[in-house]
Amino acid sequence: MLSFRSPIAHRDEEPLRETRSRVQLNISEKWRDFVVANWHLGFTAFGGPPVHFQIFHTRFVDRLKWIDEQMYQELFALCQALPGPASTKMLFCINSIHGGFLGGFLAFCIWSLPGAIGMYGLSLGVSKIGDKMPSPVYALLSGLNAATIKQPGS
Repeated sequence: MLSFRSPIAHRDEEPLRETRSRVQLNISEKWRDFVVANWHLGFTAFGGPPVHFQIFHTRFVDRLKWIDEQMYQELFALCQALPGPASTKMLFCINSIHGGFLGGFLAFCIWSLPGAIGMYGLSLGVSKIGDKMPSPVYALLSGLNAATIKQPGS
């Protein structure tokens, strides 16, 4: 069979294949990097935005060095100024800076899905309770209602 490729074009394909395989390896390493850096945050980051921001600073500025201190402070100010959950915006921004929109979206999903799945499970449980609540649940809710009426020191 006759080939219409020139010898020069054939030689140039080998480095191109090597480059493609390296790029694919780098992409898979980057996705693994995002998952490893973010997977536990949705399960363990309790305490609200002040705690979240400290966790993000320790992880992404001090340990991983994905952004520097000045960038972190600018993102912090911007995320606090815009409406919506500031810690979610901060996580999305840090991961978007490190890996583009898809990296930020992946981090958002990893951050949000554990809570969403938990709330969905609780809603299924609550829907199965029926008209009469069990005594321990009623006692707990009554205590919580009383605590919200008058908090000590207010």
